[in-house]
Amino acid sequence: METNSGFFSSGRRAVVVGVLAALILLFTAGSFGLTWDEPAYISASTSYAGWFRRLIVGPHGVLNRSVIESHWQITSEAPPFDMEISGLVWLAAHNVVDDLLAHRLANILLAGLAVGLLYHMVRDELGEVAGLGAAVLLLLMPRFFLHAHLAALDVPVACMTVVVTYVFWRTKESARVRYTVLLGIVSGLAFATKIHGLIVLPTLLLWTLIFRRKFYLIVRILVAALLGGAVFVGVWPWLYYDTVERVTAYIQFFTVSHVPIAQYFLHKTGTPPAWQFPFVMIWAVVPLGTTILYLLGAARTFFRRRDRAFCSLLILSALAPLAVLAAGGSMMFDNERLFMPAFPFLAALAGAGFSWLVLLLRTAFQRIRSPLPVIVLSGAAAVLVLAPTVYGMARVYPHLLSYYSESVGGLPGANAMGLETTYWSESYREAIDFVNEQAQPGDSVWVEPGTYDILVYYQLHGVLRDDVTIAVTYDSNPQTIFGTGVPFPVVAVPYTQASFVIVQYRESFLVDAQGKPSEILTWMSGRTPAFRVEREGIPILDVYRNP
Repeated sequence: METNSGFFSSGRRAVVVGVLAALILLFTAGSFGLTWDEPAYISASTSYAGWFRRLIVGPHGVLNRSVIESHWQITSEAPPFDMEISGLVWLAAHNVVDDLLAHRLANILLAGLAVGLLYHMVRDELGEVAGLGAAVLLLLMPRFFLHAHLAALDVPVACMTVVVTYVFWRTKESARVRYTVLLGIVSGLAFATKIHGLIVLPTLLLWTLIFRRKFYLIVRILVAALLGGAVFVGVWPWLYYDTVERVTAYIQFFTVSHVPIAQYFLHKTGTPPAWQFPFVMIWAVVPLGTTILYLLGAARTFFRRRDRAFCSLLILSALAPLAVLAAGGSMMFDNERLFMPAFPFLAALAGAGFSWLVLLLRTAFQRIRSPLPVIVLSGAAAVLVLAPTVYGMARVYPHLLSYYSESVGGLPGANAMGLETTYWSESYREAIDFVNEQAQPGDSVWVEPGTYDILVYYQLHGVLRDDVTIAVTYDSNPQTIFGTGVPFPVVAVPYTQASFVIVQYRESFLVDAQGKPSEILTWMSGRTPAFRVEREGIPILDVYRNP
């Protein structure tokens, strides 16, 4: 553990690391198209921001049931903390930057905070090399990097998991009550970010029972769970009325009531996929060099006694989100995004693995006074790890949801293996440019059911031409903007009659449970796309034009 002066010094460096991470994400934010869940969360954050504006301007009546329900009913199935801070940041920024970046900005800043805290925690336990390695390798996890830009909840709950773990670790040697209160507050905010935030305290309790068994730590975690529950309710005005019923509905929504989201895996679509799905996906989407390093970091747990407790915490924190999905209780899957909280801890283990490699090199060359051989070999190892990752990212950029590591042969190997090519509609952005160039006034554009909100957002903000009509398969007139009740003109037109048909290669939509092609995939097979997005020879998106 560092001295106080060392702690504050590393704290300043953690700020620099966090700021640099946020700046990198900020400068690359324009690369990534709008994704499937973002329109709903954007709409909710805007509505919540309206409630906060009323609270600031004149708080009278803001707690009335009718006022709360008018602002908080939208997306009431998801906890609000991230959408609250996103809405507040959007209020401050939307007149300075474009609307989408303003909605994404809070999550970019939150990701920067998490990277800084991860660096700080790992650096103070395992040294500078490990801390920097953790920060760099996290940002160079292509799937995490893309998700860290989005106005969605997956990286925010991963970030809040890092925050809770950091607070627990930094305060574990003291029995002071204020640290229990602090842990309860940040745990409650994690609960209020996404249901996955409930995983972190049981993970910390398990670690405590194995490695510390101090009574005050056990009590701290249990009390923090109770305080966290109070914070969870306190930051969610929707729960101020009919609290028990609405909390019950929230729990049921994510356990038994949610519409199943099937997963394409090993050439078949179904839910839940086989238990090994999250472990296969982690192997497939984390760069191979990083995988080798986090396995080396895990081995460090057994060979270096002084590091055992901390590295074991990293291992448990990485495994917990994977184990929950592997248990088969969830009916919702979207590739790696639902176990995003595992990624920071895998990066931390990889940083630990790299620093151990450097220590082994120092030991091997300790009789040589010059540090040059260690520096050269450490640099060569870093290049061997980072160069393939950067090259792999560049080959599919900006479609990082189609990134697969060398461990499965990249995107072509993953495609042959039966893993999903893409899944969250970020590739629609390139199709919009093509439609804008080719469409005649009044032409209709069809997209996969459930994703038309993306086109609505693009049209509202001038990205998609306003003389183009958005087509939906089902007849529900009028459609509304993101569930707000505001009418938006769409037409009920099947894909066989729409002027343009945009299809992402999301195989869970294109292939059934027996591995047979769906009706639209059969329709596509007899046609030549008018426009295609592909990487490494694999199509990611097609645009078809009906005569």
